[in-house]
This record gives sequence, C-alpha cells and structure tokens, in this order.
Amino acid sequence: MGAYQLQDQLAKISGKPIAPPTIYRAIEFLLKVGLIHRIASLNAYIGCPFPTSDHSNLFMICNGCGSVAEVALNSINGLLKSASEKANFTLQDQSLELFGLCPNCSSEQEQE
Repeated sequence: MGAYQLQDQLAKISGKPIAPPTIYRAIEFLLKVGLIHRIASLNAYIGCPFPTSDHSNLFMICNGCGSVAEVALNSINGLLKSASEKANFTLQDQSLELFGLCPNCSSEQEQE
C-alpha cells in the first residue's frame, strides 16, 4: 500500500482529511519500530508479520496480481550474516525482492 492509498483509507475511516506530513510521520515511526517494511520497487509498504523477530525481509512479489508475501528464512539470515562478516561489513538492514507468480496466478496461467 502506498502513502496516498493509506492517506485515503485513513480519511475514510476518520471522516476527515489527513495531511500528507501526518502520513509520512506515521510511516516513519512504523518503519522504525519494525511494524511495516518498504517495498522499494513498488514504492509501497507492507505490514510485518514477524515484528518481534530477527528476519531477512525477503519479499515475493507477484507480477500477475501485485500481491506481496514476506518470508522469513533462517538460512538466508545466516548467508547474509556470513557474507557480511567475510567482507568485514556491518550489516544494518536488508531487503530482498523476488518477482514471479503467486499460486493463484500460476494456476491461472497454466489453465490458459
């Protein structure tokens, strides 16, 4: 969901307009506390299903319907940590975006 979509939905819920700076401050706070993630390629945000755990921010983005799923894999976390240590690099954050088809779009494509 993009910032403007969020602004529109909050305005509908509250029944009054919400100023863009308010939305961006809220997004900044939610990012900081780990409750949402930014999907850079979509310029959008997704709620985090694993807010209290250390995870790899691996996103699977469907080219068909645009849905996004977040996956946490300890093996990816370990690989990123190992690669960073090898390069004497202090990893602070990462985001991996994979593009393909979700199960629904895959089955629709097979039926065509």
